This record gives sequence, C-alpha cells and structure tokens, in this order.
Amino acid sequence: MTELSEQEREQFAQFEKDGEEKVRLNLRNHKYGSLNEIFAIRWLAPKDEAAARRKEALDTEQIELARRTTREAKEANAIAKIALAVAVAALILSIILAIRGHGAATWK
Repeated sequence: MTELSEQEREQFAQFEKDGEEKVRLNLRNHKYGSLNEIFAIRWLAPKDEAAARRKEALDTEQIELARRTTREAKEANAIAKIALAVAVAALILSIILAIRGHGAATWK
C-alpha cells in the first residue's frame, strides 16, 4: 500500500473506531463525501482480500472433507457388500445342511 496522507490516516483511524460493518453500511448509504468514499474503499480493500482468502481456504477444506467422506462411504459400501456375500453364503450353507438332514436337531 502507498504512503497514507495525514487526512487518510485520520480517516482510517475513524473507520477502525466505527468498525467494518458500519463503514460498509455508510458506504452503501452514501453517508461519506466523495473523498471519504475513496478512503473507505481503500480501507476496506485489504479486509475484502483477507475475507476472500479465508473463503477460498474454507472452500478448499470443504472440498477435501467431501472427498474424504466419499472415500470412506465407498469403503463402507465395499465392506457391506462383503458382509452381504458372507451372509448369503452362510444362508445357502445352512439351507443345504438342513435339506441333507444335517441340521442341529440331528446332532443331539
């Protein structure tokens, strides 16, 4: 950022006191004169850039979380398919044993 004039430094100090939300509201409602509007825009610019970087980082984190969740869901699905196959095999085996007369009742 370039060197600030004394007037701009004073106005930036006032913006700090007022806070970002109030400065944005005043800017939207044209409460500042044209010079102070320029100062407000210059004061808000680094805050907007920081907010954009935070949003980008959050978006990246959310994308990674979605990818990790998808991987874990696919792994859980594969495990469930294996469990289903084992359960079906056990059911078929128990039916075969029951048909052949080797059920638990004949082992007594």
